[in-house]
Amino acid sequence: MVGQPSTSSNPNRAGLVTVGIDYALVNLGFCVHRDGEFDGRLLHEAKLRDSARLHQTRNWILAQLEEVKPNLVAIENYSFGSLNRAFSLGEVGGVIREAVYSLGIPLIAVPPSSLKLFITGRGLAKKKSVMRSLVERYGYATSDDNIADAAGLARCAYVYLTNVSKYRSELEVVQKLRQAAEKPMPTRRARRNPKTI
Repeated sequence: MVGQPSTSSNPNRAGLVTVGIDYALVNLGFCVHRDGEFDGRLLHEAKLRDSARLHQTRNWILAQLEEVKPNLVAIENYSFGSLNRAFSLGEVGGVIREAVYSLGIPLIAVPPSSLKLFITGRGLAKKKSVMRSLVERYGYATSDDNIADAAGLARCAYVYLTNVSKYRSELEVVQKLRQAAEKPMPTRRARRNPKTI
């Protein structure tokens, strides 16, 4: 987590803005949650590769964040099941994290199964279930699964800041995210007799 978002149980919710970012190798979903409304946006990068793609991603993210000035950003954490794409996704994730950090905006990373649990109440939900639950729970419809995940992330960031939800699954996920953020980072033990080169 970058920065330390406030987790007081009753912040001033009027004007609270949260953002969710879901990234993949071709499309990037970006969603703003403000006053109970969602604004989904999509960056389509099919033709760009390598550094040009990373550069465009960073610039686009910075422009979007500077426009909406969010209180908190939530991104989907790395999926360790995507081994054949891990390096490429890691680069994109790193660029996004750096862009958010450079603007001083707090960031939380939500594991993929936790995001599904948050939105649907089930951690192994399929994309169509996620999109259906967005309509049922929040009245937000989109035909793009990247924007759907970004909307769920934006809502997760909102609940993280306010602790306000009528869904038990949302509150449970947020509680686990807070507990993970409070755990101290493991430290490496120093060797007793390090070898010199």
